[in-house]
Amino acid sequence: MPDDMPELLGLTRAITPLRMRGMTAMLGRIKRKVAASHAQA
Repeated sequence: MPDDMPELLGLTRAITPLRMRGMTAMLGRIKRKVAASHAQA
């Protein structure tokens, strides 16, 4: 998933900046966990 996906979907206009930061942090954590699990396999 590209890092700018929320912007591409127009979410930056619909969601407050605080919620965007939280969502970006959650997506980053998920991406790191997926990458780590693939590295172990």
